[in-house]
Amino acid sequence: MSAHEGVRFRQWANRVLREHLRRGYTINRDRFEANARELEAALELVRKAAGTPALTTDAGRALVDVVTRYANRQRAFLL
Repeated sequence: MSAHEGVRFRQWANRVLREHLRRGYTINRDRFEANARELEAALELVRKAAGTPALTTDAGRALVDVVTRYANRQRAFLL
């Protein structure tokens, strides 16, 4: 590795570390997007379950409502 490459690497590493320390976390975009898609798919399944006639009890509907509200809040936070 040449001196110039070493300097560029250290600049990049310092920038990444500074952002991590400032935000308190690091985001892996690919993993984040994959998780968001999985959350959307799970939320769609919950919506379908909520609309089925088999789910008629108040407790069942309340559970679906809680899960849906939680997922919506998480999705809003993540996006």
